Parts: sequence; structure tokens; C-alpha cells
Amino acid sequence: MASLRITPATTAAVLFCAALFSVAADTAVATNAPDYVIQGRVYCDTCRAGFETNVTEYIKGAKVRLECKHYGTGDVERTIDGVTDETGTYKIELKDSHEEDICQVFLVQSPRKDCAEVQPGRDRAGVLLTRNVGICDSVRFANPLGYFKDVPLPVCSALLKQFDLNDDDQSGSPVETLIARLQVYTLWMWELASKAIQDLVERVPRLCWLREQHGLLH
Repeated sequence: MASLRITPATTAAVLFCAALFSVAADTAVATNAPDYVIQGRVYCDTCRAGFETNVTEYIKGAKVRLECKHYGTGDVERTIDGVTDETGTYKIELKDSHEEDICQVFLVQSPRKDCAEVQPGRDRAGVLLTRNVGICDSVRFANPLGYFKDVPLPVCSALLKQFDLNDDDQSGSPVETLIARLQVYTLWMWELASKAIQDLVERVPRLCWLREQHGLLH
């Protein structure tokens, strides 16, 4: 029985074919990858405050739509629908650029009957879907979109009083009153910033070492 001989030429041919297959596979993956991922959140303004607070709730199952219109003609060039996950986050994948289009994500439908009133000014958000604006990342973040809750939560009355800038309370000096209000605003802004940082860290595994080594959120 003849023995099988593996010559250097055979080995080189096998390695070449394997390398060629690997390059082809990587090219196929790169070709199928989206050019852009539009990401944003949909929230329920539980205090009807007109902005996000520390009792804001994020809506699961909210429907949104990406729409791109030509800048000159106004014709709709592209529409893609999206749905939010359990964190109220939607991600819409897009394959091509829209340099000459005005693209916006807007609200379509809320799954919550108690939070379905569209908040003026928060019903749509613009996104730039071109690389000619100095943004290299393929992920494009849209501003949050919001609905009003039909009846504010009981805690909202006390919460919104913290942001009342009326001068009805004359119990302290103007400086003391100003300092107290600044402290409230600082605490509120820190809570919102911490929530945003926590959300970012959970979504980007490479940033987890910031939390572990530097105590970023503590």
C-alpha cells in the first residue's frame, strides 16, 4: 500500500487555500455588516414635566420609524421601522449613506395606554447618516423621544417643587435660597449623568474596567 507523502508544496497550497477562505469569509461578514446603526430611547414622562426626571420610565415595545427625505425634492428615499427593547432602546440598521437626505426618527405608537400622548418637541429626532461630518463611528445616537403619562405619579408634585424657581419662599436669604436650589439641580443632573454612564458601560464591554478599577459610578 502506497504511503501518503506531504510535500512542502502541498503544505503551502493548503495554507494558501485556508488563508484565501479566511479572507473571503471576512469579506462576506464585512459586506453584510450595516453601514450605520441608529440608536435611541423612548421614555414615558411620568411627571408631565416636559423633560426626563429620576422617575422617568422607559417604554418597551414602542414603535418608531426612520425616515430619510431628499433635501432638495422632499421625496421620501428610505423608511425603516424599529421597536424598543426592555430598556426602551431601539436599534435600526441601515446599509447605505444618505448624504443628500434629511433623516429623522419619529414616534409611531406607544404600547402603553396610560402613556400614549406625544410630547411636543420630543416626537422626532434628527440623525446624520454620512461620514462627511467628522464622525467615524457607525453608531449614531438620536435624542430621546417621549410620551406624556395620562396622570402624573404621586411623587411628582414634591419632585417638581424642587425645581420651582418662584420667589414665594422668603424663609432664607436670596443667597441661601440660590445655593439650596443649585444643590438640588446638581444632584438631579448627577443622577441623570450616572444613569447615562451606567447605560453606556453596560452596552460597551470594553468600558467595564472603568467601573471595576476606577469606581466611575460610585
